[in-house]
Amino acid sequence: MKMKEMKEIATPIIESGFESGADHDDIKGALVAAKIPFGKINSLFKTIAIELELMRDPADIKSEIDAQVTESEWDAIDTWDQITSVVEEIMDEVEGSTEAQVLSVIRAYFKDQGLTLPKKTAKKAGARSTGGKIQAAVFGLFASTQKPTKQELYDAVEPCISGKIETNTIFNVKHYFILCYALCNNMTMEDAHAETKDMVFGAADSAE
Repeated sequence: MKMKEMKEIATPIIESGFESGADHDDIKGALVAAKIPFGKINSLFKTIAIELELMRDPADIKSEIDAQVTESEWDAIDTWDQITSVVEEIMDEVEGSTEAQVLSVIRAYFKDQGLTLPKKTAKKAGARSTGGKIQAAVFGLFASTQKPTKQELYDAVEPCISGKIETNTIFNVKHYFILCYALCNNMTMEDAHAETKDMVFGAADSAE
């Protein structure tokens, strides 16, 4: 697939994704489902989103984060909660920045300065997350067919879930389904929902 063809396919998907407020990973998943080569996804997403002024250049964001981190006072920081507060402040100051980006710069700064980063507060162990597997299954389904049914969706994700499928899991799966359905078919979320609302997700489900 040539770059021109990839951009023609990817541009409406990316535009629609940003308009609907989709996560960047969800939009990239829709690009995978549209059969954009996996190795081109990140660069294509970045190039198109910046050209359309849907996002800022990551290089500019990092430069501003670097400046904020360098100017911050670290002498009195000795707990992870304080680190979290600084991260939130920097995210407020730097438009388009994420927690992961800011933490990455802070870690690099502490290492360069020979400082010890406070240990992250331990979280209580909870149920094993299957979100990544479910998301991959949804994206894989759309990579094989542009307009799958909710029954096909159920058949694809059911092996990823051990035990009873919880209500919130069903909600998340259906959300990914509608999002991918809309992005892969250049539709609005409302139109995608209208077209699929009578489909049934598994034997215990009922049409919406």
